Formats: sequence, structure tokens, C-alpha cells
Amino acid sequence: MQALLLCLLSGCTAHLVKSADPAHLNDLPRIDPNTGPIRFVISEEDPNAREIHFPKCVIHLSSPCTVAYAESYFNLGLIAVGAKLPNGRTYITLLDTGIPLHVAVNPLTMKENNLSTFHLGKETWSSANAGFCYLPHLEIGPMVIDKPPCWYLQMRWEIRFLGVPVWRQRAVLIGLGLLKAFGHITFDNVAGHVVFAPEGPFEPNEPQNWHSYPLEVKDNGLTVTMPVEGEDIEMAFDTCGRDGMVVDVNTWEKLPERIRTSRTRRSTFLSGFLGKLPCRRARIRNLHLGHKVVPKADIKILPGDSPFAKAPDYISMKYFRDTAVVLDFAGGRMWVRKNGAD
Repeated sequence: MQALLLCLLSGCTAHLVKSADPAHLNDLPRIDPNTGPIRFVISEEDPNAREIHFPKCVIHLSSPCTVAYAESYFNLGLIAVGAKLPNGRTYITLLDTGIPLHVAVNPLTMKENNLSTFHLGKETWSSANAGFCYLPHLEIGPMVIDKPPCWYLQMRWEIRFLGVPVWRQRAVLIGLGLLKAFGHITFDNVAGHVVFAPEGPFEPNEPQNWHSYPLEVKDNGLTVTMPVEGEDIEMAFDTCGRDGMVVDVNTWEKLPERIRTSRTRRSTFLSGFLGKLPCRRARIRNLHLGHKVVPKADIKILPGDSPFAKAPDYISMKYFRDTAVVLDFAGGRMWVRKNGAD
């Protein structure tokens, strides 16, 4: 990964490659929708519709476990850990609350693990072929996750030097669908690790060292309500968002006046699934967010016709890289450690 970073600094270019043609996956085994392991059954409510039945997902973890971040990815603004897949290899795995899925992979990962697939066809939002695949298990530290529902998108990022690919992404992503099954998860961005707690709410040893805000899973997304310039605002929270705040133009007009009156300029927004998109950028000298102040805080504003505008507005982990954040699913709170507190 260090070589990749050097390559990016030396003039290599990043490209999002996607395909709507499932023929590239013909050498993988197919899932029989009648016999499984992922089955399609007629809906009891609508005889003309079919329901997708995944095997039961089980997380084998009896007590909290600590797993180190993939440091090079954290330097790129992404929260990731190592996860071992069925072929025995360890893959860099993103922990992404901005995606409602349990697990997602791409064709390179599927082929290396010979995962059985079921094609659904072209996915509207990304314009790539999509479907399901059967992932028997994955391991993160001492934790084993059996039979997580797994989707795939036929796309990958690659780095090219003089037009020749020198790195291709082997994608594994754990989304909100699986992360919300834990009692709480601590992202310690100072120590550089994540702590998975299998059950129970977060109970800080020294409550005076923490602030907390309402957290809720709804509409397949994770939302937090916290003061922005003194006004309570509900937005999605994205652990893997590389931009601190991303909003569409309508939300921008509803933000507190001190933010709205800031100058904006043309910029670009990089989406992991859509590539580079046009936007405008505002830089706030000192953004008051919750009980902290974020210096030189960038806000990306998407035009109304942006394909990413269909996703929820969000704030991301970028604003909290100097502290620890706890997503307390059991207690319905997001905890932020005060700067300087242990």
C-alpha cells in the first residue's frame, strides 16, 4: 500500500472501472434460487413477487475485541481493517456506515475466493452489474462471522501509470447492515484501532470525558442529531466519508446562516461508487460541530441533478480524526471523547 501511495504522488491516475456485462463472471459457480444457499421464495403477501432468503448470519464473539486500523487507508481518510476470507488471504476491509448492505465485494475478490453468484442485472444508481454471492465466513481478529449476506458490484478502482494498470482493487466492505448488529463499536482514531463489543450499550468509565448525541438507524441509514453552529441538525453519519460534510444544494440553503454566507468555489467530489463528480466547496474557518471546533472545515455542496444527491446528506469521521467516536447501537447514542481525555 505504501508503494500505491508513492505511485499516486508520482503522477499515477485513479480510475473507476465498471461493467454491466455479467459474462465476465461466467467461470464462477451459480446459486440455484430454489435450493440455495440463497433462496428465492414466493411472497406470502404478493403471489407475483419473490422474497430473498439468506442463510442465518451468526457473529461468533463472546467479549469485546480490538483490531488495528489499516494505517495506510486511514491516511487516505478511510476506516479499514484486515479480514480473512475463505481462501485464507487477508483483505483490506472498509467499515462503512454509509452503505446499508451487510457485506459487499467486487469480481476480483469473488474470483479469488470462488464465490457462488446470482446475477440481478444492471444496478440503476451505479450502472454496474450487481447481484448476490455466497460468502461462507470471514474473520476479523478473533471474531468469526458466518454466512453474512453478501452483495457484489461489478466495479473496481485501479491505479494506472502511463495508461497501464499497476494496482487493482480487491474490494471487501462491511456496511451498516452488519455493523448495527453489535452492541457498540468504538473507533479510536488516536490509538488507531476499532473495538467491537458484541452486546450492550457503551458505559464510559469517566462520563465527564465524553459528549453524546442521539443516534438512530432508520430508512436503511445511520443518523445523528448534533448542534451545527448551535442549531440541532439531523444528518447521516459516514465512517468512510473522505469529506467532512456533504450536502445537496437544498440542504445547504437550510444550514445556519454563518455557514450559508461563506464563499463557495468549484470543486469535485469523489464517490467510491460513482467516481469524480462536480460540486462546490465551502471552507469554514472554525466550524462549531457538537461540542468541538473543526478548523478549516470543508463542506461539499452537490447540485440538485447530481447522481449522488439521491444519497443522504452526511457528516463523516473526517471531522473526528483527532479523537474517539463510539457508535452505541444498543443505547442509541453517538459518543465523542473530549480532546485530550484518555
